[in-house]
Amino acid sequence: MVLDGKVTMHYKQNGKQLSKRLEIGHIFQASIGTKHYGDPIGEARVFVIEQQSSV
Repeated sequence: MVLDGKVTMHYKQNGKQLSKRLEIGHIFQASIGTKHYGDPIGEARVFVIEQQSSV
C-alpha cells in the first residue's frame, strides 16, 4: 500500500511486461509467482507485506 508519494509497479503477466502507477491509498497484490518490483517517483513510503518464503 502506498502511504505517501507515487510508485510505478512493474510486473510480468502472461509473458508481457506491464506497469501500473500507484498513488496514496492504492494497493498492488501480486499472485504467487508474479515477478514484480516497485519504482518510486521521487520519494515514497510504501507498506509491504510478503510471505516469509518470498525472495
